[in-house]
Amino acid sequence: MDVKSAFLHGDLDEEIYLNLPDGFQDQGDNGDVVCRLLKSLYGLKQASRVWAKVLRDFLVGHGLARLESDHCIYVGKNLIVAIYVDDILILSNPKHKRSLRQLKAELKTRFKMKDLGPVKRYLGIEVRRTKRQISLTQTEFTTDMLKRFGMEDCAPKLTPMDDKIRLDIEVNGVNIAGDPLSEFDKERYQQAIGSLLYLSLGTRPDISFAVSILSRFTSRPHEKHEQALNRIFRYLRGTLDVGITYYASKSPIPWGFTDASFASPIVIEGRRSPSGYIFSMAGGPVSWSSKRQSTVATSSTEAEYIGQYNAAREAVWIRSFLQELGYRDLIKEPLVIKADNTGAESLSRDPTIHSRAKHLDIAYHWQRQQVERKALQFEDIPGVENGADGLTKPLAKQLYKTFKDLIQMNEI
Repeated sequence: MDVKSAFLHGDLDEEIYLNLPDGFQDQGDNGDVVCRLLKSLYGLKQASRVWAKVLRDFLVGHGLARLESDHCIYVGKNLIVAIYVDDILILSNPKHKRSLRQLKAELKTRFKMKDLGPVKRYLGIEVRRTKRQISLTQTEFTTDMLKRFGMEDCAPKLTPMDDKIRLDIEVNGVNIAGDPLSEFDKERYQQAIGSLLYLSLGTRPDISFAVSILSRFTSRPHEKHEQALNRIFRYLRGTLDVGITYYASKSPIPWGFTDASFASPIVIEGRRSPSGYIFSMAGGPVSWSSKRQSTVATSSTEAEYIGQYNAAREAVWIRSFLQELGYRDLIKEPLVIKADNTGAESLSRDPTIHSRAKHLDIAYHWQRQQVERKALQFEDIPGVENGADGLTKPLAKQLYKTFKDLIQMNEI
């Protein structure tokens, strides 16, 4: 469902005045007459918030409840309603078509809306459905992006980043990144990173690490960074149809991987370690992250422990989200997070190595409380079996293929 002129539906609580439009005359107008704005308009700072409040009041008034774990999701009447500004996605079981039709009719009565039918495309994501599976891709978005940045005919690569690359601008006072980009090329770099970030957050966790690293240089990109950017485009050129598939036949129980790369040599500036996590359900990834840690770690165990903390926070949110949706049977057991550092995994269970971790911020020990409550469980695995490995470092061809298999990224 697509709402027409969504921001015009709300009434303003604040007093906002406008100058009279050109050509408008009022009796006795001596230049000090203004208009008071009663309805929301596009361009107002509060316009999106006013629209969100209007839609919330409508949905709640029709028997749906807003989730506390995600304020853009409403449930009720055997329906799940997901909202992104003025794009509304309604999910229902085939047995509850009557509730679906009723809500659509009520929405059309209250707002000017366009019913786009069964979802085939949502926010640039292509949706393909059968009775037993759902596939998500962004082939069209990726193809358009390659054309936009002049890379539609580039030679494909098997990995998005060279596994031996160094991206620091200077090392020991020596420039290793080449010349700074011109203003034109700098703008192209920044726009490309923005497009790639959207793609990596939508359906392509396989490029998350490369995009995360290159996004650090948007304010001062150099030749080497542009070359690395084009390498991502070359990888995408050869993997246009890679996406995510969820299967009804596979276990819906959520589980995940987490990893960190202590003192990564790719960018040594700041000395902060990259870490990442990825969670899967029903045969496909549902949540992932690859970013630089907020503090400097002093050992690999500490870097992994901080990475586990970030993964644990996401895991607890996933549990809360599923519980509010009504899928309590999926979280009866602790959510398993697989990691490859024995010391960090041990530290999450009990403070047996307190002397090596007593300097850590107390917030990172929150994960131990979640393990004790049996909300989470960290499981030690070999590094080659860690699906978050490719979210923390560039990998050689064979290792990268293994990484894609572990996170279940395949041609659709």
